[in-house]
Amino acid sequence: MGERVGSPKAAWMVCVLRAHGHEPTYRKEQGTLDANSRAIYREIDLHFHDLRHEAGSRLLEAGWPLHHVKDMLGHANIATTGTYLNVTTAGLAESMRRFGTAPVLQVLASTSVSEHKPDRKRRAPASRQTAVN
Repeated sequence: MGERVGSPKAAWMVCVLRAHGHEPTYRKEQGTLDANSRAIYREIDLHFHDLRHEAGSRLLEAGWPLHHVKDMLGHANIATTGTYLNVTTAGLAESMRRFGTAPVLQVLASTSVSEHKPDRKRRAPASRQTAVN
């Protein structure tokens, strides 16, 4: 059982095998890859989707804005792109370094944290309300 020579799936399998240094062999009577070539292909475990993932990740690492990568990959929702590319904050330090904001971060990191003012839109609980509230 296998993909017939000339089908898109068979062409993909042959390309993957050759890219990994294996010259595919065929079962002539069926016109399909032989069992050894199919086993090697399964071990490689590379799919077209993996290449999309890699391309998107490389564009992002090269500095493309996430919304441009989203458009390039054809996603309707940027959340899909974020999940698809496993977007993390791993590249944040590098981005900050490239844009010269590291000194600002050092100042912010060394500044003591002050208490935030209360949100004026929320009312205090009834037990804490005063005539001023």
